[in-house]
Amino acid sequence: YSSNLASDGVFFTDSNGREMLKRVRDFRPTWNLNLSEPIAGNYYPVTAKISLKDDAKGFRLSVLNDRAQGGTSMTDGELEVMIHRRLLNDDAFGVGEALNETAFGTGLVARGTHYLVGSSLKDLDAAASKEKSLQLSLALKPWVFITPAQRTFDEWRSNYRMQ
Repeated sequence: YSSNLASDGVFFTDSNGREMLKRVRDFRPTWNLNLSEPIAGNYYPVTAKISLKDDAKGFRLSVLNDRAQGGTSMTDGELEVMIHRRLLNDDAFGVGEALNETAFGTGLVARGTHYLVGSSLKDLDAAASKEKSLQLSLALKPWVFITPAQRTFDEWRSNYRMQ
C-alpha cells in the first residue's frame, strides 16, 4: 500500500492485537544493528494491524488483517504485508530447496481480508474505536456450516432444547 505520507522510517505493528509497537527501519533500541539482509531484518509479525503516520499532515494509515502475516515499511509512506511467500528456486539461505508449496500440482492460493483505514491524528480515540470494531469483525467472523438433514426443522426442534 503506497501513500504520500512522510513516515520518516517509523511504522507500528500490533502485539497480538493488544498494543502497538513502534518500529524504526534499520534500528533496534537496545543494540547496534548490523543488517546484511535489510528486508528480512525489517519484517515484523502482524497479527491484527500495521500502520504509519505523518505528524505534519495529521494523518494515519492502517492496514487491518484477518490472519497473522508479516509486515514492514521499507519505504516512507508505504506498508507492505506478506500474504504468502513462494520461491520457485532455492534462495541459498540454508534450506537447500525452493519454498514452493503446492496442492494438487499448483501453487497454494493464499486468501485473506485487509481493511485499509485512514484516520485523522486529531481524534485518535474515535479512530481507535473504529479500528477496534473493524478488527473484531475480522477476527470474530462467524463460521457457517451446512449439512444435509433427514428431518424437518419442526421435528428437529421437538427433539432438542432451543433458546
